[in-house]
Amino acid sequence: MPGLLMMLAQVSIGLYMGVMLDPKKLSATKELMPYIFSGIVLMIGVSVVVAWSLSERYGFSLVTAFLAMAPGGIAEMCLAGMSMGEDVSIILTYQLVRLLFLNICVPLGITMYFKNKSLD
Repeated sequence: MPGLLMMLAQVSIGLYMGVMLDPKKLSATKELMPYIFSGIVLMIGVSVVVAWSLSERYGFSLVTAFLAMAPGGIAEMCLAGMSMGEDVSIILTYQLVRLLFLNICVPLGITMYFKNKSLD
């Protein structure tokens, strides 16, 4: 795809997203910023600790282990790993396990939690 066409597509998507923003909701977001940033720092911190333990235990490079544990899209983490020359199969495997866990175990756990709450 030509560079100019790609740039125009990105600008038009950005403009569309900007027009869809509600100024009232943006001002309400200011109150949530400390919670948002602390959540981000916590997620990245946990990812770094788990990545370090994986790299120590299994001998992965720290970058491979971090990309395998990092919150984010599977495609983005694999592309980042591929561009850095890391082991994409390990990254993809751990990301898929994370995705399956979140899509299977978490809803089941939430359902069981709320079933037990309704019995009380």
